[in-house]
Amino acid sequence: MVPTAPKVRSAVAPVLPPGSKPPTRPVLEPEEGLRDVILSSLNAVFEGAGGGETFQGIGKVDIHLRITQGEVFISEVKFWDGPDSVREVIKQLRGRLTCPDSYGVALVLSRNARFTEVLQGAREAIASADGFVSGTLQEKGANHFVARLTTPSDEARQAHIHVLLYNLYLLEPGRRALRRALR
Repeated sequence: MVPTAPKVRSAVAPVLPPGSKPPTRPVLEPEEGLRDVILSSLNAVFEGAGGGETFQGIGKVDIHLRITQGEVFISEVKFWDGPDSVREVIKQLRGRLTCPDSYGVALVLSRNARFTEVLQGAREAIASADGFVSGTLQEKGANHFVARLTTPSDEARQAHIHVLLYNLYLLEPGRRALRRALR
């Protein structure tokens, strides 16, 4: 074999590493992301008994905690979009409560600047919700209301519905602000 002479290029192009993208940080989607944070906390305490989007009653429940003794926590999560959003989440809870269930929890998240007005709107929405038992609305805290409502499957049965409202309003809008608030 006769060795061949190496070929020399007339122009040498620099060899660069492939372009890299900055690392992406995980971003929580608003309702489902917050729900998953709550579920992970419940599962840390109750050994994996909490679930999301679990079938209960006539639909899926956002947050459901079941232990050996039975269901202990049924909750729906909703972003505030006016008083109708509170009536809607109460309607969802009423439809998901089955015979042994005696209460449900509505978690209402608000991004509104005037949270006092949100609380007032929620108070009025609870009192005008389908199945509301007159005279049972109580204010347990500044952002925590509880009322008795009838269950659609048996109007003679009543359940306590807790409505907790959380203020997520930030002066600086955007996903980065929400991520900072969740830290």
